[in-house]
Amino acid sequence: MLSRGSSTRVKLLASALALAALCTSATTARAQDNEAPRVHQGFWIGGGLGYGSVSSSCDGCGSSDSEGGFSGLLRLGGTLSEQVLLGVESDGWYKDINGTTNTVGNLSAAVYVYPSKTMGMFLKGGAGVAGYQAKNGSDKLDGYGVGLIGGLGYDIPVGGHTAFTPMATLTWGNLGDLSFNGQSSASGAKQTLLQVVFTFSAY
Repeated sequence: MLSRGSSTRVKLLASALALAALCTSATTARAQDNEAPRVHQGFWIGGGLGYGSVSSSCDGCGSSDSEGGFSGLLRLGGTLSEQVLLGVESDGWYKDINGTTNTVGNLSAAVYVYPSKTMGMFLKGGAGVAGYQAKNGSDKLDGYGVGLIGGLGYDIPVGGHTAFTPMATLTWGNLGDLSFNGQSSASGAKQTLLQVVFTFSAY
């Protein structure tokens, strides 16, 4: 599992809370301006980069301190209604630790709900597959299992059908048994990823 490092989760959580506060204030301001309804229709896609913090645990090895690193997401799908979007989202995290490349990811079926037609704030949630891999030369430790995601974001229009979309996402994975070079290794592995990502979206 991930090596121990200095904790960055508090700082990242503060960033996520700041994003939530920004979404709330922006939502209030737009409501006061009586903004025209937003148009969500047909196919949509979005993606971007940011920063994430991962923590992990397994049976007999306890839990690790959070480890910060490069993070990003890609999402796409279709429109169920002006306030409900359905899609697939891939959330990932990467860091090289002492020559070992560590990657964490979730691939999920997700739903995005806009509480108001005239506001850019949305909530998201979903479920799918979570994965972890650590590789150093020919040695590889990996595991896969059930994953969940949740979060929120805010669309800031930059065109008729495009938006700059800051987003905070929390992913969780129950990886079960990890495999080291094809042989059973640690059991009961779990991981969480908290990320703040800045994306562009096209609707």
